[in-house]
Amino acid sequence: MSEGERYLDREAIVVRSRDVGEADRLVWIVTREEGRTQVLARGVRRPRARLGGSIQPLSLVRLTLYDGRRLSITGASVERAWRRWKETYEGTVAGAFMAELLFLASPEGSEAEAPFSLAREAFDRGEEGSDVIPTALAFARDLLSGAGWGIDYGVCAVCGRPLRGDAYVHPHLGAVTHPGCRREGYALDGATLESLRGGEVTGANQGRLLEALLMLWQHHLEGPLRTAPGIRRAIRGG
Repeated sequence: MSEGERYLDREAIVVRSRDVGEADRLVWIVTREEGRTQVLARGVRRPRARLGGSIQPLSLVRLTLYDGRRLSITGASVERAWRRWKETYEGTVAGAFMAELLFLASPEGSEAEAPFSLAREAFDRGEEGSDVIPTALAFARDLLSGAGWGIDYGVCAVCGRPLRGDAYVHPHLGAVTHPGCRREGYALDGATLESLRGGEVTGANQGRLLEALLMLWQHHLEGPLRTAPGIRRAIRGG
């Protein structure tokens, strides 16, 4: 690799960050090209550092990365600050929930076009005025398919017959069944099942939809989502 090829220009969604050493910061990002990636911002916490304000979680940034022993940030500019997600408790916890799902669903070191695009579109909708909690729940639903984990909500995973009315979500199956086929897991009413299929996310079923989505996601994850308690509290009103 030549010296010129060691610099990468990337559009990235900043997921989270952590201070390290005296002045550095580790930043977790997702890009279309490399999926989930951890990069180092050297000296970013010094008083006169130019990059500090440009690398904030829940923002879309344009980064110049140096591909050395590890990826490090040499330049950054904010493309979309997504400020509305940071102005309220509900926005903050919903945004953190989305960012965690995006990071976990994106492959490490390879293309992540679908998760990246779904996240960008969802954050944009919230910025433009859509309610943040329904937007986050719809993103969590749509990302299951965007990550290649699509679920058929129209048929029972046990008997294969069409699903109508009530159903159950099973964390071990990562699927939905008739109550008569396997009565365990999380019970779904018809309205929540319709939301899972792509219908409107309403205030009345947000809590039930969240629990169903968490069970479906848990089938693909090694541990619990650290942001789940926060969004639960937000839905319950504190």
